[in-house]
Amino acid sequence: MVQSRVWCAVALFCFAACSFPDYRVPEAPSGPTCVDGMRNGDESGVDCGGSSCTPCPRCDDDLQNGDESDVDCGGTCGARCATDRRCREDADCGSLVCDRVCQPSSCQDEVRNGAETSVDCGGSCPGCVNGSACRLDTDCIDRRCQGQVCVSAGCTDGVVNGKESDEDCGGADCAPCAADQRCERSDDCDSHVCSSAGLCLAASCSDSTLNQGESDLDCGGSFCTACDIGQACETALDCASELCRNGTCVPEQPSGQPLSSAQWKLSSSEVDTQSGTESAFDGLDGSAWTSGKAQYSGMYVDVDLGKTEIFFRALLKVTGSPYGDDFPGSIDVYVSNDGTFGTPTLTGLRGDQWTWCTFSGAQVGRYLRFVITQPKPLSWSIGEIQLLN
Repeated sequence: MVQSRVWCAVALFCFAACSFPDYRVPEAPSGPTCVDGMRNGDESGVDCGGSSCTPCPRCDDDLQNGDESDVDCGGTCGARCATDRRCREDADCGSLVCDRVCQPSSCQDEVRNGAETSVDCGGSCPGCVNGSACRLDTDCIDRRCQGQVCVSAGCTDGVVNGKESDEDCGGADCAPCAADQRCERSDDCDSHVCSSAGLCLAASCSDSTLNQGESDLDCGGSFCTACDIGQACETALDCASELCRNGTCVPEQPSGQPLSSAQWKLSSSEVDTQSGTESAFDGLDGSAWTSGKAQYSGMYVDVDLGKTEIFFRALLKVTGSPYGDDFPGSIDVYVSNDGTFGTPTLTGLRGDQWTWCTFSGAQVGRYLRFVITQPKPLSWSIGEIQLLN
């Protein structure tokens, strides 16, 4: 009996000495963090800067970071990249021509660049036809540059003749007329404003006309106030936000508001599973688009937003049964204005039931492509897609 009691005591001691895993779910951190997709706390940017987060990308730090396509150029940086530097889109390059790297300007690239005064003509290129922009007589085929427009020889004879609306100006062949000269239509005037009295009016920032170097109607350029979010721009200085992305003024910080999906359409590499694609936008987590076959590297889903939008984040959700585990191991994300996809905007993004795609800055585009880079042996299903501006 004593021996049995001794063995019981030893067993109790060993059981008490055993350690067991703590299965309790740790509490979610409260307050601002460096991965919540918002600018909060003492951050100087979204999830960067301040006392706790990594420094924010800058356009003068001699590093390729943020959404730069090369060191301190491209993306939302004001500086365009020089020839042979990396690029993602034409707007990243000083030549406005991108083919993986920025291409040199040429007289056959169908883009106004280099010293050209119009597309592929003027400057060091062949002379331009009448009606094209010019700086010097040598920019024109007829060797006549008047009012920064190539004109025919008859536009310098001091007489109102031919198709001119006033002396040596207006009409199809001559340079536009200055303010207070006669006009018959808006194109007769360098301001593109012809009054009801038949006189050209001076350009202004309130004439509802794109003129005097404005980047959008009555804003941008050297004379007018900066443009609002969503208006066209050529440089960062055209925008009140001082951020010009892909020819559009974009905000510095996200609002977190979801975009309407009323015009969205989904398609995929799995052309035999196009039915039910509207399930990804119906607001119901329990319904889903699904590939109907096992995932493979390169399987993709495209989303057409119906128009160009500005957004900071995208969310892919798959939570409803029986689709809850049908998410990839990782994906790449592409953004495009014209439906062609070059370099991914995000790479190696880990998949989950809630897959957040957080971009380094505002994106401007109509099309998105999500591509599996690390497949799982399951179907790929998407219950809901959201974009947030």
